[in-house]
Amino acid sequence: MSERFRRTLAYICSTILLIVVIRKFYCNTLKDNCLVYNTPMVISTWEFTNAATKSWSVLNMTGTAIDAVVAGCTVCEQEQCGGTVGYGGSPDENGETSLDALIIDGSTMNMGAVGHMKRIKSAAKVARLVMENTKHTFLVGDEATQFAIQMGFKETNLSTVGSLNLWKQWKSNNCQPNFWTNVNPDPKKYCGPYKPNLLKNLKPKPNIVDTKNHDTIGIIAIDHEGNIAAGTSTNGAKFKIPGRVGDSPIPGSGAYAMNTYGAAAATGDGDILMRFLPSFHAVQAMKYGIYPTEAAQLAIDTITNYYPDFSGAVIAVNKFLKYGDDTTSVGNTSKKSKTQPNSKYNLNYLKFGFVIKPETENSENPIPLCVICKETLSNQSMKPSLLKRHQQTKHPETENKPIEFFQRKTEFFKKESNCMTHFTNTDSKYLKASYLASFRIVKDGKPHTVGETLILPTAKDMVQTVLGEKAAKELDKIPLSNNSVKRRIDTMASNIEEILVTQLKMCSNFSLQVDESTDIKNMAQLLVFIRYDFENVLNEEYLFCKSLESNTNAENIFKIIDNYLSTIGLPWKKCVGICTDGAQAMCEKLTGLVSRVQKVAPYCKSTYCAIHREALASKNMPDQLSSVLKCAVKVINFIKARALNSRLFKLLCEEMGEQFNTLLFHTEVRWLSRGKILNRLFELRSEVHLFLIEKDDDMKNLFNNEEWLSRLAYLADIFDKLNTLNMGLQGINITIFTTYDKINSFKRKLDLYKSQLKKKDISAFTNLSSFIDENELCLKEDLNADILEHLEALKTNFSKYFSEDYSNKNWIRNPFLYESSDNEVPDDVEDKESFIDMVSDSSMKDAFKDKTLVSFWMSTKKEYPSLFKQALQCLTPFVTTYLCESGFSELLYLKNKYRNRLDIQNDLRVKISSIQPDIDVLVQNKQQQISH
Repeated sequence: MSERFRRTLAYICSTILLIVVIRKFYCNTLKDNCLVYNTPMVISTWEFTNAATKSWSVLNMTGTAIDAVVAGCTVCEQEQCGGTVGYGGSPDENGETSLDALIIDGSTMNMGAVGHMKRIKSAAKVARLVMENTKHTFLVGDEATQFAIQMGFKETNLSTVGSLNLWKQWKSNNCQPNFWTNVNPDPKKYCGPYKPNLLKNLKPKPNIVDTKNHDTIGIIAIDHEGNIAAGTSTNGAKFKIPGRVGDSPIPGSGAYAMNTYGAAAATGDGDILMRFLPSFHAVQAMKYGIYPTEAAQLAIDTITNYYPDFSGAVIAVNKFLKYGDDTTSVGNTSKKSKTQPNSKYNLNYLKFGFVIKPETENSENPIPLCVICKETLSNQSMKPSLLKRHQQTKHPETENKPIEFFQRKTEFFKKESNCMTHFTNTDSKYLKASYLASFRIVKDGKPHTVGETLILPTAKDMVQTVLGEKAAKELDKIPLSNNSVKRRIDTMASNIEEILVTQLKMCSNFSLQVDESTDIKNMAQLLVFIRYDFENVLNEEYLFCKSLESNTNAENIFKIIDNYLSTIGLPWKKCVGICTDGAQAMCEKLTGLVSRVQKVAPYCKSTYCAIHREALASKNMPDQLSSVLKCAVKVINFIKARALNSRLFKLLCEEMGEQFNTLLFHTEVRWLSRGKILNRLFELRSEVHLFLIEKDDDMKNLFNNEEWLSRLAYLADIFDKLNTLNMGLQGINITIFTTYDKINSFKRKLDLYKSQLKKKDISAFTNLSSFIDENELCLKEDLNADILEHLEALKTNFSKYFSEDYSNKNWIRNPFLYESSDNEVPDDVEDKESFIDMVSDSSMKDAFKDKTLVSFWMSTKKEYPSLFKQALQCLTPFVTTYLCESGFSELLYLKNKYRNRLDIQNDLRVKISSIQPDIDVLVQNKQQQISH
């Protein structure tokens, strides 16, 4: 073996392992150079000897160069070389593995490539079929997968336990490292979702590349006929952004080959490499007779001129089997190009107007900065000729200036930089304080003016008392004027909406909760909430509140919702549910909002608010009971509606030592329970009786009538039970199963009450039982009959208004209670197979015990996607309009008679959204202005 070959190989092993497999016959018979024309040859990147050996064995059996490249890449795909080639490696941000590959035939210039291909293990073979069986060059994504399946490849999961564990560790480490830059929140500290940081425009720092984190294996082969082929295969960079395709499958970037000149392959930071097509340029350089080492060096130098910290390498071989490479910073060796050492700054460069960029003063790679135009050049440009050319081209008027001129410019530049740094660091804390105060103001629903009129003066008083006058004056720098607070709230609302939209775009399904009401100015307001899946959780969020300028009909409501969803890019096809209050505009059969939504959202199921239905089901009762209820309401309103009566009644209760001294005001709003009102009236019946006697009201005799009081006691009891049911239907994260269980439970209790009542047992009704026992009364037959009639009416009405049967969805509620033969399990045969796999997995059963129903099904997304989809479509829809009703309460609190001109949308979003604004990022993106 020649000394030159030994020296070259020794150098390459320190940066990138270059494997050249030659038949020993040639090396033993030729002294000067064991590589001669028409000698088969294989050269590859990285220490993947099995791949190169396989390629050589194919050539040794008179295989073609294409056969050799594909065989070598396939070995690496099967052996998962370094975890960076083939299945089970380099998971993306979603934990999925995808493959890229490229095959180039240098004899015909035919090429085939696949990118971001999922669920197929043999990427190189598929790339070859793209080249040989289509007129295309490049197929990507799921379509590449479908092409492979059509060509006979088996679809399989590319993730492994190892890759999923690696991904979970990455997630638990706050998604570090990642490939995001110039986004909010800070990608160096937090996981996404991210949004653009529009006020920054920083050049991303190239990624460090080594044997554990690089883009590709590249193979070049020359066969007995002198034909050249090149190819690559990779699973990309670890934790890449989903959808990313690197340089490997890009012709001219990952590899390139031409029989007439030679071939080249690149490896390293693929996102940088693909911007320069280094393999193509290396081959083009060899076209003009440049030796492969210099050709590779030229390709690398072009990149490092723009990205001095770039990590990567290029290997090249020409048609005469001369080979070479150039590399920079591969494997964390800090080794630069052989002919391009780091340039050092010389004080004489100041006469050209250049100093060292402050951030790089202590770096091994100092960057020159022009003090005239503030432009920076690369380290390799730190040469007198290049610096002078910049001066002559950009600032010819400074060419003959004395050195003192540039010294003054340098001093001014340093002062300007220090001043800006001090200003930013100092003033940002006042701006952050302004945001925090504004956030508290809107969360508490207070007017924007309280910041300037109450919070700031109060804070100054406290700080002055504790810390002194000087510290108190610092608070004057916090912008808290009415306009400043409004701007902060608007900015935070925009930030919250951006975060929400980002999450919505990543969801599988969503459902809507829609209602309309009027504000203090009688303006119709449309309020919409959304439930969606994000990061294995079902979230419920405020979507928007918009005024209905004209009619509150279905057409206008649908138009507003449709326009908003179109604006944020959320397709209707993901909508699986819509819940309304049952109003005509919402539920009219042909032209209502629900029917309009279902025309554009084929999977959407409509739901009539369960709380509204519960109120309707409990509305009717026998005449005698209805009469008692009306009289009770009349008494309450007589006392509460008149201020003098209310005060006198309070004094009476206090004199008699009662626990309560007021009656609850009656209203027909369904969210306020009659149970509490009637209970309070029954408890204070003696005081009410005395008060009515004093007022000489005709209703005083009712509270001396034992039969009337017995009916009042029963009403207090039954409505208390209805109140408990009502409260159980309110709240967040209520699913159809929650509602189904609670309604069924109540109907079964009604049957229990009826059976007990037939035995003259009234122990289930506490007030009635106590009243009869205390007064030594007997339950009269007519009262017993009225109660039985009422209980039967309740049972009938609840069966009518809650007629849904979800028994066929019980496999979603608890899959481990069913067998695959049961009718309740999914009908599709493939789904039954998946169902069997899932319920037979003991680890899944343990997970079901440890997790909530929603989180369990969220965890099945990747392993059982079809079952996950069906479960999610069942769990996502809202079943009440509770959030809308709560939202209207907040709206009326914010937009009251004192603030009736308030534009409510942004205040309402910040107040009721569970998403926290990223105030640190908002401070960074906002230039502070002192309040006035």
